[in-house]
Amino acid sequence: MLLPEELGQILSHVRSQYDMIILDTPPALAFPDAAVLSRQTDGVVMVVKWGRTSPSTLVQAMRALRTYDARTLGAVLTQAPPNSLGEAEKHPFRIYSHYGLLPPG
Repeated sequence: MLLPEELGQILSHVRSQYDMIILDTPPALAFPDAAVLSRQTDGVVMVVKWGRTSPSTLVQAMRALRTYDARTLGAVLTQAPPNSLGEAEKHPFRIYSHYGLLPPG
């Protein structure tokens, strides 16, 4: 098991060699890894699974990360069936409103 301090040393060492380093962590609410590691990153991208991640779960995860001063860069919607987006395809920002990332409108 790698301690956060050890990971910090590794990241410091390799930062100059790469344009981007991506850390894939377990779900933010299931394990503290994402929140703890967020302190050593430039930002966090939330991964939201279509039909599985509820809006309240996403908001709760973002709040948990915020307590660690994580900088949320955005979100990625995964496993969305191409034909089931319906109205969201015509109005792409509605999906953000659904997850509470934009005010309804």
